[in-house]
Amino acid sequence: MNGLPELPAGRKPQRVNRSCRNCHHWHAPAATLLAAYDAFREGVTKRPVKQPTGHCDQVLLAEGRPVSFSTTAPGFSCLNFEAIEPLQTIPGDGLVIICEGDQILWQGQEEDLPDKYR
Repeated sequence: MNGLPELPAGRKPQRVNRSCRNCHHWHAPAATLLAAYDAFREGVTKRPVKQPTGHCDQVLLAEGRPVSFSTTAPGFSCLNFEAIEPLQTIPGDGLVIICEGDQILWQGQEEDLPDKYR
């Protein structure tokens, strides 16, 4: 349909969020700037903080134009989007530490978590 190849049976098309934060070319701003902005946005601090911008040297705003360097916000999108490979996580492979005050009650792998702490 629409000239695109058919998907294999049982596979659904995935929606891709084409924003800069999900692009391989984008370089995120410093973590301290992001933390300050998140604190302001969540109302933890009252000091206004401008949304931090990252940068990209592969921004393409129109077909047939050369790529260029630009500062971009995490939600910006351009025509030169290349998705970041998703992180490969293994479910149940996390270390869990359950504390009460300063005392550790239980510690171990996620799959071994006793029912009383679930």
